[in-house]
Amino acid sequence: AAIQEHGGRVLVRSPSGEVQEGSMKPLTIVVEFDDLETARRFYHSDAYTEARQLREACSETDLVLVEGL
Repeated sequence: AAIQEHGGRVLVRSPSGEVQEGSMKPLTIVVEFDDLETARRFYHSDAYTEARQLREACSETDLVLVEGL
């Protein structure tokens, strides 16, 4: 719900990938926001902070914000 509240759209949710080089986590999720500032507001929102605290108790996560085209 926090993603949608900030206008985010899940583009990829894949439990596996075909690694050609390096390594990856067991689950990859790609979310698109209208712009980088909206993604930042999502990340710092109360709703995501609460979800992040729950997730951090049971998983390891890499989260990267990048500006798209």
